[in-house]
Amino acid sequence: MRAVDPPAGTIEIGFTVDDRFGNPQGFVQGGIIAAMLDDTHGPALFAHVDGKVFPVTIDCNISFIKAAQFGNFVGKGRLVNMGKTIAFTEAELFDEAGELIARGTFTSRLVAGKESA
Repeated sequence: MRAVDPPAGTIEIGFTVDDRFGNPQGFVQGGIIAAMLDDTHGPALFAHVDGKVFPVTIDCNISFIKAAQFGNFVGKGRLVNMGKTIAFTEAELFDEAGELIARGTFTSRLVAGKESA
């Protein structure tokens, strides 16, 4: 984790991807990009609620903006809106040059965290 602001519901997470996660064209495979986005939006919400609820993704929409070369990435996530049982979050993934690679919007069902169960 690079940065987190629980009250704001934002987070920055670093990732490193090598050629083990490549597609036949020599770029980062799209499922890995989606996984990085999924691993970014959820922790933003989780930090915001201090672990009291856990977001379980029930729907996501990923837009792949640019092919991703292997290397380091930064995921930036934010909580958009949270109700009692459903939350909406967003995440963006940037490469080492700061170029936007992909963005995702997520709908999550909120379930009790371990401490509140």
